[in-house]
Amino acid sequence: MLYFLDPSIHDRSLFNPYSLQDWAILNVPGVFVLLAAKLAFDQPRSLAGKLSRLLLLPVGSVLAYLIFTSYDFSGGVADQGAINFVAGCLGCAMVLKLYEFTALTSRPVYTPVRRTEKVQKDGDHSGDEKGRRESGAPATPGDVLHFLLDPRGVSYDFGAQIPRAPETRNVNSRSSFLLSTLYRAVFFFLMLDVSLVTFQSVPGTTVSTLAGGSLYNPDLPPLQRYLTSGLLVLCCGAAPYFGLSFFHYVITLLSVGIFRQDPAEHPFIFWSPHNATSVRELWGKRWHSLLRSAFVAMGYKPGSALVGEVGGLMGAFIVSGVLHDIGMWGYGKGTDPWRVVGFFWLQSVGIILEGIWRKIVGRRVQGVWGRLWTWTWVMCTAHIVAEAWLQRGVGGAVNFVPEDYRPAVYLQRYLASSISR
Repeated sequence: MLYFLDPSIHDRSLFNPYSLQDWAILNVPGVFVLLAAKLAFDQPRSLAGKLSRLLLLPVGSVLAYLIFTSYDFSGGVADQGAINFVAGCLGCAMVLKLYEFTALTSRPVYTPVRRTEKVQKDGDHSGDEKGRRESGAPATPGDVLHFLLDPRGVSYDFGAQIPRAPETRNVNSRSSFLLSTLYRAVFFFLMLDVSLVTFQSVPGTTVSTLAGGSLYNPDLPPLQRYLTSGLLVLCCGAAPYFGLSFFHYVITLLSVGIFRQDPAEHPFIFWSPHNATSVRELWGKRWHSLLRSAFVAMGYKPGSALVGEVGGLMGAFIVSGVLHDIGMWGYGKGTDPWRVVGFFWLQSVGIILEGIWRKIVGRRVQGVWGRLWTWTWVMCTAHIVAEAWLQRGVGGAVNFVPEDYRPAVYLQRYLASSISR
């Protein structure tokens, strides 16, 4: 599919994190996204604004491709190569946001999460900006940056209907909120490392090597073989859950602690996905919604315009699948759309089946049986995408932290030495 466009990882220039030039080049696509967002604010309906955004879309997309496939972001360290996977996803996300801003026909409406006396005294002036941001006055760089840094639409009209997990931190006390968030950041980093160590410690497989391998060990009895593959798939799902949560908490600490944003503007990005009682609830309510608006703009709206709700669901999940397949493309091992995009397409099929069930039975999928159905559907279909990634060695390229600084490795060594005594 895209192999002929993909330069070998060995032909890429090493990205130098200490080079201002490399950082300047890397941020070129971001400038196009910034300009498109600015135009979406100031000229959402004018012909000149629409034409300008239409011009920015292909140019910015091509530049994003050229930049993100020209650098090796791992610094040449093979077992950290999954950074290139993440970079590929980020490049694709930039293109999705460019398309989203190009398709906007109305100015995003700023809606502060809340106004409390405590937050006002604590240096938050978001309410004072509300009138200016809604008045139609030209957007300031701060307005545009705030908009770009709020992809879920927590403070904007397009995110008003997105379900969010109940807040358990004290949003009326900045210091208490920051301490709670710091604790969560540390805990989720530890759990991320635990999931990776567990994955790397499963015997009888080569999935944690750079050469890659299969989830399925043919030398094991069927029951043990599929229990092992299930554990590996579970780790593959836990790693992005803990990893994304950790980075979200780090960004929250910076935004609230240094840039003095309202704590209420940084709710949790996940809502206990393991408690989902339907496939629809898992992906529509409990998983993160960082790119939901882009998936809606580029997948759901075109799909639903063609064949209704079914087409919309399939379109949104296919776009999500393409993003994740582009990640593997960035990793330098080609693409596998049948399995990667196929997994995400199957999630829409699961939701459609739940809709058919509701029409036949008269009630939605829920409760204990709904949870069993959700876990079964997602875990079985996730084997498809996990196999695609792990056969290409992604599982051996996630050692971002030196082994001597990994808390789970220390814990593993301590337990091993205690048992051997």
